Amino acid sequence: MREIETLEAFVEHGGDLREVAVQGVDLAEAKLDWDAIDVRSTLFLGCRFPSDGVQANLQGRGALVFPRFADRPYDPYRRGLYTPAELLEGCRWGKVWQSRDRHIHACRGEAST
Repeated sequence: MREIETLEAFVEHGGDLREVAVQGVDLAEAKLDWDAIDVRSTLFLGCRFPSDGVQANLQGRGALVFPRFADRPYDPYRRGLYTPAELLEGCRWGKVWQSRDRHIHACRGEAST
């Protein structure tokens, strides 16, 4: 499976997106002939579409659409793990350590309750 992570790469693929993963691309303003694009077995991970109708059309033609997650301190569709430096980004001491890692962990805890 090939991956696409930019609008430019998306446009370069033209009308054939079969078995392609399109990850986090904002397609809301893309001026495309959506009906001409082959989307059989295409994964759209966290992408924005021009309308709910376009999204439904793509799904009806064989695409799998996994929605964006709002208000998350992390990207659930990230290609790789966070580095230690990224997890400690913004680290400071208050009554407890504050860092991206702690914020992600807190968000995860809230989602499971």
